[in-house]
Amino acid sequence: MAASGCDVVSREFEPDPLRAFAFDRRIRGDLIDSLHHIVGVYDEELSLRDDSYERFVANLSRKKVHPLAYSYYFDTVVALEGEKPSEAKSAWRHLLATPFVEQALRIRDLGDPTTDTLAQHYVRHYLSGSGIECPVYSPRPEESAASRAMISEAMVLIEHTDPLLAQEIRALICEILLAGGSTDKSSMTFDGASSFMLWGGILLNALRRGGALEMAQMLAHESAHGLLYGWALEGPLVLNGDEERYPSPLRRDPRPMEGIYHATFVSARMARCVHKLLTADVLDHDQTVQAKLDFATNKMAFRRGYETIKKHAKLSSLGQDLISNTHAALVALDHELGKD
Repeated sequence: MAASGCDVVSREFEPDPLRAFAFDRRIRGDLIDSLHHIVGVYDEELSLRDDSYERFVANLSRKKVHPLAYSYYFDTVVALEGEKPSEAKSAWRHLLATPFVEQALRIRDLGDPTTDTLAQHYVRHYLSGSGIECPVYSPRPEESAASRAMISEAMVLIEHTDPLLAQEIRALICEILLAGGSTDKSSMTFDGASSFMLWGGILLNALRRGGALEMAQMLAHESAHGLLYGWALEGPLVLNGDEERYPSPLRRDPRPMEGIYHATFVSARMARCVHKLLTADVLDHDQTVQAKLDFATNKMAFRRGYETIKKHAKLSSLGQDLISNTHAALVALDHELGKD
């Protein structure tokens, strides 16, 4: 999608649901502009403009659309650039048939990727840019039920201790997709995933059993990726080449600098989430012990990533502002807990 001009949005680290809504309006506006461009170039050849197109664009200007719309848009563009008109028309039809959604957070189970084409589509778009290659399957009913309960408990905790973050999560995420991953500790798996190509959605591993405390951090983590996607609508955050690889604070494999930047920012957001839970005094003894460990772990991940960024990153002014504000916010949190 080509970026259009937009109002300057806050670069502060603290949650801001109004900023999240602004990002969604912006991306929908950019999508409309890009769809009009595609129609202008390809309509004569592919007959893309019809009543369904007009209805879709009219709705898109005022409603949030399901994350699948963005994946079908990207599939359309890739097919057009690859001169594959039949694939482009198929993706275009799926795009125009994508439903619009309310702001309520919806939880769904991934279908069976071995037989379900929609499940295959989800897996491809969620994991294709992450460098993660691992088995993904539809969760068993008991796995889904346990994960849904943890999400519900985590959202209650966040709403009670950090209402702005809860509102921001709901503004950024309209669908949580649950899937299963490998249980083999020696093989790669996933905890969660997000993708700009599925804006408004996240994928979570339904096998996680860390309870509401862990799930609250996962929601803070994945929604933070959405924030960075939103800021990047203004322009790139990182200017390093994609071929450059550096140690990641959250992954065992070396990652491009953009991945390092994302991991560093989301680590700070997870630390902030835990800090809010600790200072609100809502956790039992065991949870408090674990939360203190998690805060230290998230803080250390941020510091590792921040040092890599300072040493190797080429940042835009936007990227520099965001990471500087994040560092300052994390230092302030550390002081609040009485630590160096």
